[in-house]
Amino acid sequence: DLKEHSGAVYCLAWSHNGTLLASGSLDKKVVVRKAIVGTEIEGNSSLLSGHEQLVSDVKWMCDSETVISSSFDHSVKVWDHVSRKDVVTYRLDGFAICIENHSTNPSLFFSGTSKAGIYMFDTRISPESPAAFKVMYCEGKGKINTVHSLTDSDLDNFIYTGDSKGMIRLWDIRYLKKMDGYDVLNEDAGRPITHIASSPKLAVGKTGWLLAVNSYDNVLRIYDSNKQTSWLTKNSQLEQHPINSGLELSAAVKGHRNKNWPIKSSFYSGTLVDSFDGTRTSGTKSSSSLLLATGSASHSCYVFSLNVDMSNRNDSPANLHSTTENPSDNTGNTFRTESPNTTISGATVDTAHAKANRFAKIKGHAGRVYSCQFNPNEQMPVLATASADSTVRVWKMF
Repeated sequence: DLKEHSGAVYCLAWSHNGTLLASGSLDKKVVVRKAIVGTEIEGNSSLLSGHEQLVSDVKWMCDSETVISSSFDHSVKVWDHVSRKDVVTYRLDGFAICIENHSTNPSLFFSGTSKAGIYMFDTRISPESPAAFKVMYCEGKGKINTVHSLTDSDLDNFIYTGDSKGMIRLWDIRYLKKMDGYDVLNEDAGRPITHIASSPKLAVGKTGWLLAVNSYDNVLRIYDSNKQTSWLTKNSQLEQHPINSGLELSAAVKGHRNKNWPIKSSFYSGTLVDSFDGTRTSGTKSSSSLLLATGSASHSCYVFSLNVDMSNRNDSPANLHSTTENPSDNTGNTFRTESPNTTISGATVDTAHAKANRFAKIKGHAGRVYSCQFNPNEQMPVLATASADSTVRVWKMF
């Protein structure tokens, strides 16, 4: 257990090189720890103080040196974790709910707010300058609960957002505009989305990732973005609209509890053992495996193994199937994700594209598990979890 916080821990993030672990808490602080060989954590940690309200989200810039955090005090901060000082503070209109680094540019990052704003910051520009940040606004006045940037240089001009109206939206940061025709209603009731995570690329030479979307309906939906990202790569001038959103529902999992809480998820791709019970492992090692972990209000972390059928993935936009348009949206097509052949019951849902099976239910926290993240630089799965019990735990799943 890592017990530096004195309040619920809402968020955590490994640096991109996997050597540092940051967390943010209800106690208004960010803590940075140095990892040594996976789960071994160096005793000394950096305590970053300066926020006046809870820390809602924390990330690392892509250089693995700079920490960024968002807070309900209407601010985001850029930290030097070595000197333990905030380098820059930006003030926002509304609660800063989430934060996200740019996937390839260490000077850019994003934040979503309670007043439907998506802020893009450039740390190369003086924070006093009006050009230090730009704002995109989402219609419908929904809270922006999550912003996600794909880790690919061909697609680093686009970000996803998930909001309190249950919408997944795609934005072009070059023109500061939403991509009309790409809106996806995550589920018919429009319950809030709390987080979007993406997998590593599914195959060499292929575009597209799996996107995992946490929602208040207690279902973690998994989308295949292959057709969408392939279309974006081939049509960089954006002169055409797609015949559907290009996001295809591949699988969905249940069992965890997400309703009313800001639960987050994380992917792992690599080597793992056949099973894991939270304290020990059994079975033999296998390769090329994909895991998806999610927190839960039930005090546990749920881990699912995914098997993606690559033969059913098609790069051609011409082969996109038609979907149902939402007639109430006059700003562009909104595509629903459920289909007559997809039912969500029991622990998992299988479709033509993917199969999801329960791999582990990790117990040990004494409160809600808000966030979990796999170390991106480990050859075997190492998972960090953050909880309402004020602790961070690191699990070696091998």
